[in-house]
Amino acid sequence: MKTLHIYTIFSININYLNTLTHIQILVIMSQTIAPLTKSTIFDYTMNVLDNFGEGWGEQYVRFDSRKEKESFIKYMFECYENYKKYTTTTDIQEKEKYENQYKYYYDDELSELFETNTNTDTNNQRQMELCLFYDATKCNRGGTFYMDEIDSKNHWLVRIGDCGADSNFKKAARFNTWGMKRASAVKGFELLVKKGDILWFIPGGTDGYVLACAEYVSSRELDYATRRQRYTELGLIQNNISSDWDVFIDYINLTYTNPTTKSVGNTLEDRNRCCTQIKGNSVNVRKYNKEKETCKKIDLPKLYSEIVDAR
Repeated sequence: MKTLHIYTIFSININYLNTLTHIQILVIMSQTIAPLTKSTIFDYTMNVLDNFGEGWGEQYVRFDSRKEKESFIKYMFECYENYKKYTTTTDIQEKEKYENQYKYYYDDELSELFETNTNTDTNNQRQMELCLFYDATKCNRGGTFYMDEIDSKNHWLVRIGDCGADSNFKKAARFNTWGMKRASAVKGFELLVKKGDILWFIPGGTDGYVLACAEYVSSRELDYATRRQRYTELGLIQNNISSDWDVFIDYINLTYTNPTTKSVGNTLEDRNRCCTQIKGNSVNVRKYNKEKETCKKIDLPKLYSEIVDAR
């Protein structure tokens, strides 16, 4: 069983935090986990699916619209509310009715937790994690579940402007980060993107050539003073930033489609393999959709699988 990590922003190094177990975090914070809310239930559920899904089957979920994700969040929060009622009710029949929902899964650990009913923070937390895991896997209100993690990833086209050796993209890439001006497209991106989604970086004036791809980790908004300081830390040329960045994106596993030169390929083979020929408004980020006329020239999921296999 994998270790449950809680990806919450504290005033400590995030890389250090990601190495801690769930119990260690509780000790450090000297408090139990705060009750879940509609704004925190999604990240909590994603962590539960990631940590308890191995060997289960369709544990990976993808959302293709705002409505899908909002429906899923509403459903999971209802499940969480039902679990809270279960833990507080004194009605034996109501308790049995709730527990019977999970007998189908033949989970020995969960059955034991139900039977012992030991009311400790650790047992209650574990019991809730397992219940919400099974609730999520049977959700039919929003999102599509997959057995293969790669199939569950959304792919995002990110415009980066120049990509030369001294470009802001190459400088920021040393720190596995990029930035964007918040606009309607970015707001949609922030709503739907999830950890592990694939970012495809597209330089300007290249017929939509995908220079590189990376796995999304997180994004954050910085105030004016902080982002100006961040520009300096990254060594960015501020005159080359078309508009002031509001949102900074962190990623891992940056891989160039042309790893030898780390630049736009100039052969016919390169162009056929990596040009999206994407059309439409020059928004700084958009979700890839092969079915649309704007991006039918390339199969990015297939290209990503080839890149992963070649690593």
